[in-house]
Amino acid sequence: MKRFSFNLQKVADVRELKRRIAEEKLGLALGEKVRAEDELWRAVSEEERARKEIAGMTRGIVDTVLVCYAFRYRSRAEEDVVRCRELVRQAEAKLESAREEALKRITEHEVMVRLRKRRFEGYMDAYWWEYSKTLDEIGLLRHVRRGSFSLNRESRANGHESSG
Repeated sequence: MKRFSFNLQKVADVRELKRRIAEEKLGLALGEKVRAEDELWRAVSEEERARKEIAGMTRGIVDTVLVCYAFRYRSRAEEDVVRCRELVRQAEAKLESAREEALKRITEHEVMVRLRKRRFEGYMDAYWWEYSKTLDEIGLLRHVRRGSFSLNRESRANGHESSG
């Protein structure tokens, strides 16, 4: 019997490659989201620090120039927080898209793996069927030979000659 070959192996290889690429993109998107969240955390803490600094400047003698700089710094920090929140939102959307793509590719790959497994099991069933068929034929030939051999012996013992 010929060796097992999966005629869709190239398709399976391509799907596995696409699955790996999708998983890699998912990992990159997750890393991007983590970086965006870290940047947001830093921006929020910087904005909080600016608020506390302004609160400290408004007690006692007020230096208007410093307070003006502090308000500009705080407004810049608030803009950074807004920008970072938008980055986090975009990173989450990208992560969700990558997650869906990875799930799709994983499912496609698993379908090919199951198909290959089913075909291999069918191949093995056919192989063992053919093997057992061959063994049955060998056993039948031996049985026929032994049966005809024993008939020839019995005939000779009874005095009959046979030409077999």
